[in-house]
Amino acid sequence: MLSSVAQIGNYLIKKEEKDLNNPLSILVENPNVKGNYKYILKIAFDYNTLEYLGVYIDEFDKSNMLKLMYKAGASNGADFSPTSKITEPEKTLKNKIIKAVSETKKYEKCKNSEFLKKLEKSLKDNEDRILKDIVNKKEKDGTILTITFKDGETEYFVGDIEEFRSYFIYKATRDYYYIKTGNIHSKGSGVCSICGEDNEEVYGLFRKFGFYTVDKVGNVSGFNPNEAWKTFPICLKCALAVEEGKKYLDENLRGRFYGTEFYMIPKVLFEKDVEKILNRYNDLTKNNYFTINLIMDKTNGIKQGSKLKYKGFTLGSVENIIFDQNITAIIKINRKYRYLFGKDSK
Repeated sequence: MLSSVAQIGNYLIKKEEKDLNNPLSILVENPNVKGNYKYILKIAFDYNTLEYLGVYIDEFDKSNMLKLMYKAGASNGADFSPTSKITEPEKTLKNKIIKAVSETKKYEKCKNSEFLKKLEKSLKDNEDRILKDIVNKKEKDGTILTITFKDGETEYFVGDIEEFRSYFIYKATRDYYYIKTGNIHSKGSGVCSICGEDNEEVYGLFRKFGFYTVDKVGNVSGFNPNEAWKTFPICLKCALAVEEGKKYLDENLRGRFYGTEFYMIPKVLFEKDVEKILNRYNDLTKNNYFTINLIMDKTNGIKQGSKLKYKGFTLGSVENIIFDQNITAIIKINRKYRYLFGKDSK
């Protein structure tokens, strides 16, 4: 399955002229992916003195995604950069923006940065003023909060600052090989399980999808979580390709079935057909053949006769449920959508 996701990711990387050697172009997320975060509040500082200049509002522009450099972090912690979605203004400013700057300052490669030290001090010294300005400027619609720096007529975003870029890449890829609980480090040299190529460095803790875990002793090679890279080795480029493929799935090929989210993942035999199959699938107009993995870990009320719906289309209904290891739903596909699942689908 991950090979299919990586295949989609590699296609998109080439199509959008992204660079596997520039991880930021792939790791950055769209904060307005659902279209409900239309505005940006920019906490502006003087680039040279880091004096607080005020809060300014602007409309979200997808072309600035690399400059905004957004990626969601833990709900109770900072995001990957000082760019966040506003929930409650005070909490977002303190626990997301200021905390992200403080975490970046503690990073080994940034701990001597005078720029970050001055920025953190200016944020804390002006916290009350900034909060008041945010509350006064915030729109009712979803709003993104970020930091910008002005140098005359030039405006710099967090994605233009080397310290933030460096820490972002470190934090975004650290989960591929490190788990804080238990202090688990898992990386080594070997053959990537997706591309099949020999790499100087492969990671063993890539968990972009929730079905892979190393928290049980018998799940990993040699009963040692640090050896997980021998069980499921993945190289950086394939990990980034899966990241990019999953973003496409989230935006285009994700549905909900009786409270359970699922992905519909095309398994394409020939790389040259990826674009054609994705276009045909999204349009629901032309024939093509691929397999579908419907993964569930609970029934959530699914029963015989339940409808499988995706983006308003009723694709089929449940004829039977097999309570095996993964809980398998036997779906009877509506005739007009049968081509989506392959010529032998019933």
